[in-house]
Amino acid sequence: MIDTATKSSTSNVLDLSSLSWFALDDGVMGGQSSTERGEVDEEGTLQFSGTINTNGGGFCSIRAELPASLPPNSTGIRIKFKGDGKTFKFTMSDGSHRYDTLSWQQDIPTTAKSGDLEVLEVHYSDLIPAMGPRKAPSGISFNKDLVKEITFMLSLQLSNGKPNPVSTFGKGVFPFDLEIHSVEFIES
Repeated sequence: MIDTATKSSTSNVLDLSSLSWFALDDGVMGGQSSTERGEVDEEGTLQFSGTINTNGGGFCSIRAELPASLPPNSTGIRIKFKGDGKTFKFTMSDGSHRYDTLSWQQDIPTTAKSGDLEVLEVHYSDLIPAMGPRKAPSGISFNKDLVKEITFMLSLQLSNGKPNPVSTFGKGVFPFDLEIHSVEFIES
């Protein structure tokens, strides 16, 4: 279940500025998209922006290795963000970067620059398993022991494997912008 309202529970805020963020774009597959900004600013906000080119590609991402395992009592994540109206993705994976890497994903629908922070709360059990850009075989459950990396991505495909609609993605060559204000691990 995805909740847009903040619930009362304890949480651990991930220090975004302590992570080493790096871009991994469709250029690895011959695409022409580019992340132009993938860093934490002076206020501690992770800035993710660039240009998508759907002619021969169609994804940009920023990734960071987690400094430790997920908190043992954590049951999900809460992301506070501002977007540009596009639907981004949040993923958790083992960080191996293979084409068939198992990851767990959740779409992040955003509202075009309203100025207000948006909140997305996702329980681990609601994350969608995937193998690279494809759906994972049925029966795969979230395994927090495998998670070593987190990713924010804009992609041609949504977490369920369906196309990201032009209305929430774009077509041709276009800019994107996502500000991540915090990532919290929700504990029960």
